[in-house]
This record gives sequence, structure tokens and C-alpha cells, in this order.
Amino acid sequence: MVFVLLVATVLVTTFGVAVAERVRVRATSERWRPAHLFITEGDKVVWKNPDDRRHNVVAYGGGWQFNEMLQPGEQARRVFEVRAGGDPYAYRCTLHSAIVDGRCEGMCGLVHVFTS
Repeated sequence: MVFVLLVATVLVTTFGVAVAERVRVRATSERWRPAHLFITEGDKVVWKNPDDRRHNVVAYGGGWQFNEMLQPGEQARRVFEVRAGGDPYAYRCTLHSAIVDGRCEGMCGLVHVFTS
């Protein structure tokens, strides 16, 4: 557990990763900002598209379902729970990312959910 907290702290300070009770994720060019989220179970993530192009938020891997198209100015929401094994939720914009050698490249993100 100490290791996980240390890694989360390093990510936050180094990469500008969000740690919050409610998180907004913005589409910017070809990336989600922030791309890595650390939230508490029951928190809501809101993806917003302030871009002039459409984007989508699509779950991939790990057996969860989410697929929302975001036209310019639109947003999508989801409340998250801790997953068995503590695995993160992976998502991507299928219009602006690709899976290469089993890894997402481009507009990809992860939601890490912890108990309060």
C-alpha cells in the first residue's frame, strides 16, 4: 500500500495527474488531460469536449462497458467503483488512438479507483 501511495505521489507531482473527489477530463488535440486519474470509490468522472472535433470515450480491456460520443461542447459522466483486484479502468478515443502491440497509443487514459 505504501508503494502505491508513493507511485501516486510521484505521478501527481511529475506528470500533473489529478487527485480529486470529482474529476473533469478535457479533450485537447490528441490527448485526454489529465490522462491518469486517482479517485475515490463513488466519485464521478466527467469527460468534456471543448475541442472543435468530435471524440468518443470507449472502455477497453478489463471487462467494463462505456461508449459515449462527444460532439464539440458535449460531455459524458460515469461514477466509478473499486474493481476486484484493484485494476484501473482503461479508456480511449477510438477516433484518435490505436492499440499497438497490446498497448494504447494516442488519446488514452486510466482511472485508478481507491476505497475511502
